[in-house]
Amino acid sequence: SDAVAACLQAAAHERLPSSQRALLRAAAFGRAMLGEREEEGGGFLRMARALRCLNAMSSWEIGMPMTHAQFRECGTRGTLARLLARHEHLLAARMSTWLGMRIDGVLVHWACAKVKASRGVGDEELGEEIVRKLSTAPGVSYVEVASTAYRLNRVALATRLLEHEPHAADQVPLLISMGQAELALRKATASGDTDLVYLVLLHLKRTAQPATFFAALRDKPIAMALLVAYCKAQDLPLLKDIYYASNQPAESAHIAVREALAHDDVTQRIAGLQLALEAYRDAKDAFHAAATEDEIRLLLLQRELEAELNAPLVGRSVMATLEALYGGGLGKRASKLAKDFKVADRRVWQVRLRAYAAARDWAAVAALAKEKKSPIGYRPFADACIEAGAPHEAKKYVARIADGEERIELFCQLKAFGEAATAAREIKSLEGLDQIRQMCPHDRQTQALIMQYAAELQK
Repeated sequence: SDAVAACLQAAAHERLPSSQRALLRAAAFGRAMLGEREEEGGGFLRMARALRCLNAMSSWEIGMPMTHAQFRECGTRGTLARLLARHEHLLAARMSTWLGMRIDGVLVHWACAKVKASRGVGDEELGEEIVRKLSTAPGVSYVEVASTAYRLNRVALATRLLEHEPHAADQVPLLISMGQAELALRKATASGDTDLVYLVLLHLKRTAQPATFFAALRDKPIAMALLVAYCKAQDLPLLKDIYYASNQPAESAHIAVREALAHDDVTQRIAGLQLALEAYRDAKDAFHAAATEDEIRLLLLQRELEAELNAPLVGRSVMATLEALYGGGLGKRASKLAKDFKVADRRVWQVRLRAYAAARDWAAVAALAKEKKSPIGYRPFADACIEAGAPHEAKKYVARIADGEERIELFCQLKAFGEAATAAREIKSLEGLDQIRQMCPHDRQTQALIMQYAAELQK
């Protein structure tokens, strides 16, 4: 094996191809005598390939002789770069093949040089020649070639070449820089990369006139959907313009409502809602038009009432406004408001009860309970009194609850065990009596009463 290595080293230092062949044959004979398999002869194959490259470079057609030591020091990529700098593209391509390397870089360099040297050749003819040559290397990038064409003011050629670029992430930014934003948007959309789509959209938003911008999006539903999603979070005025340009007045009105409600000043808020109301009417959207009109009426009323109550009301709901009116003693105004806004009777009672209990106006709570048969029952009255810390008031309403089990539960919650026992007797519940007895083991009077009721029920 030392002899084989010596032959290979000697071949590397020889300049004559005949001497190299003789030494390589000797090394091959030695390998055969040693019984080396093909894959074990990597050094032999590398040396043979390197010598083939060096001999080709040393030929009179190329005129770039190198020693094996120089070739090893320069490296294969450095050597190829020197060949490309001298426009020896054919030899560079062959050497890449001999050395097992991809020829993409060689083809791209050739194409760039071809573009620079072919100023008199038409874009279509030159583009076809470059594409035909580069298509022999699948996956090769056209971006550098297209960029070279663009720098030479051959925009049509650059655009034609970029049509064949396989990598959208490289293709789209160059198209944008070339002013081909609409084509860039189409390519970005086709790639499925939302980041690229947003890149083009934001560029168009910054540089294009609104009419041009919306025209570019008209037949691109995916790009439009992404822009709408962006605008909902970042740019409401633009979203409103999009809906207006696409003849969607109802959607535009929705944005106007959001903008109006964002104003702290009630006058500006009402003015914005008036604009939205007109848009809803134009769109024949009766539901949203009615809701917007109600909101305007409510804001006007709240602005008027704030002065009377000396409390903030603007922006609150109808129910919150009613509660403030009832709590402030403006019952007639509250009743009119409830009627105007068609608030259900049950909800009005709930609001009145909540407002009176919050003000601890137990006389008003009692008057409400006596007004007519409660549409909400009497459990809410008892709960409101308990939450307000008025157990004695709560007992009045517990007794009026129709459901016996609920009466027992609430009396026990109020620790009124005697009343709870009476309620259990009324519904003939021995089980209820037993539960009450266990809850007040030290109340002798209640224990005796429970035993009396239990004896009556067991007869």
